[in-house]
Amino acid sequence: MYKLISGILTIAIVLGLLSGCHMGQETTRPEETPVNESLSVPATNPPVTAPPTTAPSTTEPPATTPPVTNPPTIEPPATTPPATNPPTTEPPATTPPATDPPTTEPPSAGSEVIAGGKWQGGPASWQVTKDGVLTITGTYHISSTGSTYIWKEYADIITTIIIKDGPISIPQNAFSNMEKVTTVEIGSTIETIDHHAFFGCTNLRSVSLPKSLKTLGERVFAECPSLASVTFHPSCPLTDIPQYAFYRSGIRSFVSHPNLRTIQAYAFKECTKLESVRLADGVQKAKSHAFQGCSNLKNIYIGESIEDFSAYVFSDCKAITTMEIYSPAFREFNDLPNLTTLVLGGKRTASGRFSRCPALKSVTILSPLTEISDSAFEGSSLTSITIPSTVVRIGNSAFRRTKLNKVTIPASVTDIGLAAFLESDLKEIVFKGNFPAIVNGGAFSDANATAYYPANNETWTESARSSIKGSLTWVPN
Repeated sequence: MYKLISGILTIAIVLGLLSGCHMGQETTRPEETPVNESLSVPATNPPVTAPPTTAPSTTEPPATTPPVTNPPTIEPPATTPPATNPPTTEPPATTPPATDPPTTEPPSAGSEVIAGGKWQGGPASWQVTKDGVLTITGTYHISSTGSTYIWKEYADIITTIIIKDGPISIPQNAFSNMEKVTTVEIGSTIETIDHHAFFGCTNLRSVSLPKSLKTLGERVFAECPSLASVTFHPSCPLTDIPQYAFYRSGIRSFVSHPNLRTIQAYAFKECTKLESVRLADGVQKAKSHAFQGCSNLKNIYIGESIEDFSAYVFSDCKAITTMEIYSPAFREFNDLPNLTTLVLGGKRTASGRFSRCPALKSVTILSPLTEISDSAFEGSSLTSITIPSTVVRIGNSAFRRTKLNKVTIPASVTDIGLAAFLESDLKEIVFKGNFPAIVNGGAFSDANATAYYPANNETWTESARSSIKGSLTWVPN
């Protein structure tokens, strides 16, 4: 009995051990399948293989991880183009505007306003900038009565004066003695520039006077030795250039504009850089000493319209070399040591006087002269001249002390004055018309020449020929 119970316990223990090994060591069970194939494999194989089949499901969390990480991988391409495109396109778009300001900065820096204000509390204003520009603006008629030109406190830096459109006058002394000024711009509304307005602006170089200008004051540009150019607008209504307007200025040429009528006395006195003057048609009066002392004046043109022309307009202008004169009002130009060329035209009837012009060699007469004036070319260096066929009278001493070696007296001449050809170098004289009246027969009294007269002209009798004094050999022609 004891042995039976002991055996049963032993079997139970063995079975218990076997059962524990099966449950605790499932991975070794496949090796034991041949021993217990009918019991263990069908029951245990599904649980054993289930884990491998579910293993993929256990890896699904990593499989879902890529979708979680994919958005970050897409973000770079999505964000990179927007991030890079603006920088690449913006610089070219912004570069031109970025460079424009620097180009304008210097003027803006230089144009910094350092002073300014209202003119007499009215609508006009003025300002001075750091770079030396004085600008006057507004619509007004400037009056100098009781006023002070405050801008003159900055005369040591002002180089440019700009008067904008709007003002109609520049008052007396407005800019006088502002020695640093080189440039002036005058607006198109200015009608009056009063006396001494720019007097003593020693470095002022040029001025253009506007279409609107009606009046200039005396000495307005006097004592401006650097003022080389003054330009009048062709339609400028200014009719009068006053006394001393350009006295001792540096003007180099003067051409009158169509509306100018009068040049007053001393207007251009002692403009020592002036080289040419053209008084075109329209000018009616040139007063005494208007161009006195213009020591470098060389070329002169005088139009036909001048009715009043003083004898001393060009006094002390010793450098004149060429003159072209059409005005019948001309009187005389004497003592011009450098005059070489003379043209006389227009409707003038008398030659005028050019005595004591020792360099004069060429005279062209275009006008229908009826008279060669007394002493017209006395003391000149003329070697030849064509006397127009309209001339009736040759005045006293007209060609005295010249270098003429031949002269033709046209048929129109009826009178020859005393000593008309005295002390000249005549070698040949040709008479074309009737025997002329010769004062005291002394026109050729010291000549040693051959004289030709019309052979079939009855007025040339032997008695008539012998009345003409001089050593003349008469030959019929």
